[in-house]
Amino acid sequence: MLRRTLSVPGGLIAVRDSRSESFPDLGRGDRVKASRSVVLLAVALEEQAPVALTLTATAAGVIDDPTFVALWSGRLRVPSRTLTVETVTGAVAQITDAPDVQLTVLAPHDALTDEDRLREVIVLVVPAKAGHVGQLEWSAAEPPGEGQAATGSDLPDLAVLPPRGPTEIAAVRGRWPWGLAYIYDADASPEEWPAVDDGSAAVWAARRAIAVRVTHEQDGEVLVRLHLNTDEPFQGSVCIHDDRLAISAAEIRVGDAAQAVSVSAPLAPGLYAVRVLVDDAAGPQRVEVLLRTTDE
Repeated sequence: MLRRTLSVPGGLIAVRDSRSESFPDLGRGDRVKASRSVVLLAVALEEQAPVALTLTATAAGVIDDPTFVALWSGRLRVPSRTLTVETVTGAVAQITDAPDVQLTVLAPHDALTDEDRLREVIVLVVPAKAGHVGQLEWSAAEPPGEGQAATGSDLPDLAVLPPRGPTEIAAVRGRWPWGLAYIYDADASPEEWPAVDDGSAAVWAARRAIAVRVTHEQDGEVLVRLHLNTDEPFQGSVCIHDDRLAISAAEIRVGDAAQAVSVSAPLAPGLYAVRVLVDDAAGPQRVEVLLRTTDE
């Protein structure tokens, strides 16, 4: 068993296969949402309260505490055989050599009637198949030692860059948690963002926000830039999205999934043509988002 008290930027905790590059859409009022290889938890925001997180692996599959009830239970696929718990600032814990598991998320009984985000959570893991009982154990994820290169979720490293030239309005470079970059109207809540799944899509779009699949944080840095009314051709780029984006807040943002790092740029309200160009459709390391004013 492993216990941690965490401050959680963005109020999101992910339990996932270490190689999963997308996560489920967490709607308004959702506390838990799952896909085949990821379970996403909505917990107290960093500025609200710390979160008490208990991680346990047991053959029994139950917690003998009547004050806790199950919020979600289901099978989680772990093809990489490493199950990781992480926030946007990095890994919290992991189980290595893990088979597919039966995972249960529990919370205090009174949390079911409390509208606040979760402040106490138990994550229970049981091997999905016989033969692995007693082999699973949570271990704390440690930061890299001195002289070691940090990789993956140890480095959710995003830096806001100054715009270059008259048509570039925002830029962010770094390692993107969950391999996703979001471009959105500053007034659009996460509930208005597009639903992201485990499929092969390169872009997911909603009226006021788009999500772009980029190179996963474990595999390197990605530069995302926003341009307004540019005529630059971006030779060698591939267009993976051509649509419209509505802006109502007089401000557009680009940032990560948990909104831990973002940059804003002023933009007049209206409906914009938006094209997304990348250097490599299979694993972008450079993303150019081209916005153009329209008469609509």
